[in-house]
Amino acid sequence: MVNVETITEKVRMLPVSSQMEVFELVEGLLKQSAKLSAAERAAAWKAWADGHRDNRAVVEDSRDAIYEDD
Repeated sequence: MVNVETITEKVRMLPVSSQMEVFELVEGLLKQSAKLSAAERAAAWKAWADGHRDNRAVVEDSRDAIYEDD
């Protein structure tokens, strides 16, 4: 997770017009999120997870694999 100071520093590096775009984007996301019920948020999360099912960041997550000889 990125800390608040890093995000603030990056946004401050942007021109004022771009800073406003970032602000409006975040406001929109917060309003959209607030309108959803718990069931709708869960469904949206599940849809996102299903859409990224084939994205394998970890190839092998088995603890035993670290002890195996290749």
